[in-house]
Amino acid sequence: IRSSMDIRPRLRIGQINLGGAEDATRELPSIARDLGLDIVLVQEQYSMVGFLAQCGAHPKAGVYIRNRVLPCAVLHHLSSTHITVVHIGGWDLYMVSAYFQYSDPIDPYLHRLGNILDRLRGARVVICADTNAHSPLWHSLPRHYVGRGQEVADRRAKMEDFIGARRLVVHNADGHLPTFSTANGESYVDVTLSTRGVRVSEWRVTNESSSDHRLIVFGVGGGTTGERDEDEEARSDLRPGEPCALRRYRDRGVDWDLFRSRIHERMGSLDLEEPVAALCEKFTGVITRTAEECLGSLKADRTDRGYEWWTPVLDKLRVAQGRARRRWQKARRTGGEEEEQSGRVFRDRRREYRRAMHDAETAFYREIAEGGNRDPWGLAYRTASGRRRAPTNVVNGVEYAGRCSDDVSGAMRTLMWALCPDDYMSRDTPYHARVRIMAALPPSGRDADPLSKDSLRAIIGSLKNTAPGIDGLTARIIKKALPAAEAEFVAVYARCVVEGTFPPVWKDGRLLVLPKGNGRPLTDPKAYRPVTLLPVLGKILEKVLLQCAPGLTHSISPRQHGFSPGRSTVTALRTLLDVSRASEQRYVMAIFLDISGAFDNAWWPMIMVKAKRNCPPNIYRMLTDYFRGRRIAVVAGECAEWKVSTMGCPQGSVLGPTLWNVLMDDLLALPQGIEGTEMVAYADDVTVLVRGDSRAQLERRAHAVLGLAEGWASRNKLDFAPAKSRCIMLRGKFQRPPIVRYGSHVIRFENQVTVLGVSSTIASLSRHAAAIGERASRCFGKMSRVSASAWGLRYRALRVLYMGTYVTTLTYAAAVWYLRAAVHVVRSVLLRTQRPSLTLLTKAYRSCSTAALPVLAGVLPADLEVTRAGRRMRECEGLARELAAERRRRIDGDVLVVWQNRWVSEGKGRELYKFFPDVADRKKATWMEPDYQTSQILTGHGIFNKRLADMRLREGHACDCGAVEEDRDHVLWECPLYDEIRGRMLDGISRSEVGPVYHADLVRDEKNFRLLREFAIHGTRRALRANHEDCLATKNVGDVSSPRTGRMLVE
Repeated sequence: IRSSMDIRPRLRIGQINLGGAEDATRELPSIARDLGLDIVLVQEQYSMVGFLAQCGAHPKAGVYIRNRVLPCAVLHHLSSTHITVVHIGGWDLYMVSAYFQYSDPIDPYLHRLGNILDRLRGARVVICADTNAHSPLWHSLPRHYVGRGQEVADRRAKMEDFIGARRLVVHNADGHLPTFSTANGESYVDVTLSTRGVRVSEWRVTNESSSDHRLIVFGVGGGTTGERDEDEEARSDLRPGEPCALRRYRDRGVDWDLFRSRIHERMGSLDLEEPVAALCEKFTGVITRTAEECLGSLKADRTDRGYEWWTPVLDKLRVAQGRARRRWQKARRTGGEEEEQSGRVFRDRRREYRRAMHDAETAFYREIAEGGNRDPWGLAYRTASGRRRAPTNVVNGVEYAGRCSDDVSGAMRTLMWALCPDDYMSRDTPYHARVRIMAALPPSGRDADPLSKDSLRAIIGSLKNTAPGIDGLTARIIKKALPAAEAEFVAVYARCVVEGTFPPVWKDGRLLVLPKGNGRPLTDPKAYRPVTLLPVLGKILEKVLLQCAPGLTHSISPRQHGFSPGRSTVTALRTLLDVSRASEQRYVMAIFLDISGAFDNAWWPMIMVKAKRNCPPNIYRMLTDYFRGRRIAVVAGECAEWKVSTMGCPQGSVLGPTLWNVLMDDLLALPQGIEGTEMVAYADDVTVLVRGDSRAQLERRAHAVLGLAEGWASRNKLDFAPAKSRCIMLRGKFQRPPIVRYGSHVIRFENQVTVLGVSSTIASLSRHAAAIGERASRCFGKMSRVSASAWGLRYRALRVLYMGTYVTTLTYAAAVWYLRAAVHVVRSVLLRTQRPSLTLLTKAYRSCSTAALPVLAGVLPADLEVTRAGRRMRECEGLARELAAERRRRIDGDVLVVWQNRWVSEGKGRELYKFFPDVADRKKATWMEPDYQTSQILTGHGIFNKRLADMRLREGHACDCGAVEEDRDHVLWECPLYDEIRGRMLDGISRSEVGPVYHADLVRDEKNFRLLREFAIHGTRRALRANHEDCLATKNVGDVSSPRTGRMLVE
């Protein structure tokens, strides 16, 4: 019997210790591409790169998976900072990258490696390790291990004993270059090992890398050794997943006329009277085949990430550096002048290579950054924010039922089992059995009519162009196909409604697992959020179902604020505060309940029973069919594992949110019979409000309502998690808080919580202002990666991102807490957190005052931004469109008045005040786009001798023209060194009246501002050169670009 690895093509493997060098790590993808390597196992990598699979905060071992179609699983439960284990699906091969640090004893590393081999007993394992040990087993020279002390001898002996005891095969071949080479000598410390039965061929050492360690290259597979481990048969159940190549059809830059004409031709051959399931499958097939022929597929994600900026010039420099290094290493043996000269050449080549690498990467990202001025939310934003698509061929092994899987297929299955649990009838109580019977009985009444052509057209037109389902058809493709086959679209969806059928072809979904970033271990299923990518054609039918059964959405409790029109997190939070403030009783307590795996554990029979009273019979049959035979797949590379779904509301579906609200509806009605209690929910976040005049009364009422909630959870096959639930006092205080029990568990009291994104205590909200201000500043601050003083995103694009990131984050739930923004301590915190964002937006110096920065940027101060957003939410709610617009204008006017009064009375920022005495005029001047140069002229904070001397960054205030002081006004109006460019500026400006030119005239209109900007560019460049020369003369070059004074202009 031949294994799956033996009949697969040979894998090309690399092994190298990168020595912690950034240049050696960054060049790795290019080397792997040139040598055709599928996988490279690395040690001591530069860990600040994102294309390596590695574990721990400070990893010392990792795996670079270049081949994007190899299904791989990173086994975090077996890995550590110094050992990374990856399973290659289909080959049934384990790759182990290990680094045995020289400063540490070797025993702990061997012990952990032994545990890994015990766990993988009988498996094919390849171990690539930097052992920091010398032995004749891997052809080390005797001088490396003889007479070098007891520690070296012990390290060698333990390593040899381990290899012998584990029956490992050493693949290092004799006659090759040493694996490690430095100025101090060469040695053999990098070892390639494997278990028996692994075919390793063509093992060799190359000089391709810049690292002190040489790159080892070998092949795995492509035949059989004839040797099989005695435990190998025990692992014969391992199998690769089913073939499944992900695809997405192109929907930009294609010939839509050809696509529509082919759709029109082929749809005419459909038999609209055949069974609806077969009809829908053929209907989908027509669109899919036509998209394949006329649109084509997007290329699979096989890009070698991490070296997009790499150029052929860098390859030549890398080779030249390697050649110079080998020449120097050879000359060391003779010493003398030849060694010195060759060493100098090598260092020059290395310096040139590193500089060229830095320049190429900088130029690449500058080009991306400049592209952001055309599309602010495009690649530049995604690059700066770190939103890069994760590789589709790598899965993480997670723990399920107390055990982690050790292979790709198992990792894919355990992901589905853990995140998409099953409904077991064997666990039903008699009550649950009766619910199943009730769910199988259809309701009585009149069937719903199919939707009209206009209604269906409106539904399809409302689709967002999100990620497609497993069929690869996007919403844009469906929208383009509609005009060519409108009659067929209407007929197909009408048949589904009339017959109450949800076709199987539209049920299959791809499970996308997104890391939550909540700090949990990567083996914990709760560290991931499951999202199901469903076919667009199925989403259309889900929208049709909802429109044919309006009672499903109209009957939802007003206490449910999630997925409900006109309600949101803001209305939920306001309800909590309003109940607390309006209560006539002395105390108000909030209990925040957590439902374990809420959406993933929604029980379908109970949903159907609750939905029955609001569903026409044919829509109920469609809903029943919607739940029948649903499948999900986890895809890795070109393999997939499938699972039949039996419970849960698919996150990513159209129906899921509505079905969850239907399931939750009767829970929110439970407290009606208990005095002083009320429930408020946002999706699966449930808050119980308990009012009372004493501690005992709060405890009695909480016990009663939580008892009802526990019964509801049992009936609906859900569980509340008391360990993750919290209590807080909204009104009143106790020295000893009430004891609140859920079952036998006590729910913990806390002084502050985070609920629906609002942190700190709901009643005060003071700390929330600081937390949300910092979060907003960090969110926009990432744009500094693609925006510098002389390149990258400019003001217009940055302002779009500022409003979409900083302001949106800052004003979240502003209607709840905007009144607190006027408090001095809160306002100070908000303004302080806004400063970095405004400095980035305007490119102004960080010494610019807090009061001047918003005026310079043309945006509201942070506290007024919150006030404006909060008042708009509060005061415009429920108003007609015209009245709401009028109210918004009035609010904006009120805010501007407050800002103007502050600006007039402010003691700082008076230099900018000369240009913009009226903040309303600055807001209207949309053409005024500050940058590095104009910000210096406008604010007076820049490369002016007086300013630099005041900050102790240079000696003397004098100007080069001989004037006593060089400040902004001297440069702008008086300095003879700038007479020529000043004359051009003053001759070209338009003035408001006859007389001298004032500061405000220079920014009166767009033409004047362009002339001022031209003056600023020439003036700051001249001042920069003068200061740079002074610094060179005093050997203090760093002062010009000191972080205290701002960014240095890049010429």
